[in-house]
Amino acid sequence: MKKLSSSASAARAALLPLGALAAGFALAQTPPPATTDKPTVLPAVKVKAQAEPQGKDEVQATTTRIGKGQQELRDVPQSVTVVTERLIDDRNLDTLKEALHSTAGISFLAAEGGEEDIRLRGFSLQSTGDIFRDGLRDPANPGLAFLQQPGDALSVLPRDTAGNLVNWVKAIDSGAINPRTNLFPETQVRIREDDIIVARFGSMPAVKFPHRQHTMWLDCTNCHEHLFKSKAGANRFSMQKILEGEQCGLCHGAVSFPLTECNRCHSVPNASLRRAAQAAAPAASSP
Repeated sequence: MKKLSSSASAARAALLPLGALAAGFALAQTPPPATTDKPTVLPAVKVKAQAEPQGKDEVQATTTRIGKGQQELRDVPQSVTVVTERLIDDRNLDTLKEALHSTAGISFLAAEGGEEDIRLRGFSLQSTGDIFRDGLRDPANPGLAFLQQPGDALSVLPRDTAGNLVNWVKAIDSGAINPRTNLFPETQVRIREDDIIVARFGSMPAVKFPHRQHTMWLDCTNCHEHLFKSKAGANRFSMQKILEGEQCGLCHGAVSFPLTECNRCHSVPNASLRRAAQAAAPAASSP
């Protein structure tokens, strides 16, 4: 019995590697179980940002540099009104006066010498503050006393009887000054020799607009087309607008002779214009 039992054990031991090998083949041929896990989806991350406003992007300003550094307008313990670049463009403001006109609390009063007194909430600006341009106070900056006085600088130029007492047309004709080509040597100066006569045959003589004197200083684009249309009969001149700083008043009274020099523009007698018109009209033929 013992010998038989030993033989059976040996037979079973010999068959064990074959069984293991068969089990290995069975495992190799069995496909892996299907994955039931879904991909992980992370929550969305929302990021909000605001670009820093540049130039003409904003109508309303929130910061200022009027102090020693940049600060919020709400932190300034005074009333501050900022006219931004975009607001200037939207309202078509061309001058400092136009920008101040649209500002609350600002008014203008006539002053001596053709100037205007700027009033800030009823008080003169000279007593309440100053006007700065690029950091330079004008005209009360003490440093201006060290500069050459305008009278000394203009004393060598041809004299006039009005305004800043300089005959600027003679100054250019004599070669004393040559501002346009000195600033921009490549400038093509186009001088027109024709005159425009504006006649209404009222109590005042007709107005003579000399193109030559104006084109010696300015290019045509300074007046056309935003001030005057370059077409006969397309412009309506108004003395009221001129006195308010529009049309001719944009320069006259500011950088040219003042508007009190009426005879410089109203220089053509109406009688001479009537005689010229009658001479040019064809003679009526008799029946």
